[in-house]
Amino acid sequence: MLLSELHYTRYQHTRNAVDFDAAIQIWEGVVLLDRGEYKEGHVASLVNLATVIGKGVRSSGAPTEVDGLDSKLQRAIECSKEAIRRISASNLATEQPEFKLRAHRILADALLFRNSKTGPFNPREIDQCIDSLLEIKAHDPDAFEKDPEALSNLADAIRLRLRCENDLPPREGVTFEDAVGLYKQALAVYEASKADPTIIAGIYGDLASMRISV
Repeated sequence: MLLSELHYTRYQHTRNAVDFDAAIQIWEGVVLLDRGEYKEGHVASLVNLATVIGKGVRSSGAPTEVDGLDSKLQRAIECSKEAIRRISASNLATEQPEFKLRAHRILADALLFRNSKTGPFNPREIDQCIDSLLEIKAHDPDAFEKDPEALSNLADAIRLRLRCENDLPPREGVTFEDAVGLYKQALAVYEASKADPTIIAGIYGDLASMRISV
């Protein structure tokens, strides 16, 4: 919705919580209007609501100062999961796979953000995050290999999982070596595209912390 986009754009510039909340409320209203068991519009509204919340929280300079942070993150997670459930139970999964991929991406982002930035830490949510990222990768492996954010997010999720590996069963492709390899891939793509140096420095820091922890 254009009005929601306007509020969100202004929030990006002013960091005024009123605009962030207004953008969310508009999509909440659309979700209510678009209700239907497998209606395409309802799925799109759920994904758009989750996207607005997730982007707003992650782009905040001080996430812990976002009003109602925990409830906002939880709402984004719930909307993403509901969208995935509805898509999986309908023909949208094959007809318009982008809906499911967007839902998996925002779900992974929200779970990773909560477990790495704000807490509480939940090992099972990390596995859910990894599941969503691997779902995206399985859909288009080539595109995933060229997406540095997806690569580094998967590496981050694996790194977090390794901290609590005694509480979870082993997973193939989810090892120290896999995380290091993903960080290196992300760095190569970022450096080739001359990305923001702070992003590159952050990944170098994550990679260094992996090696120190050995």
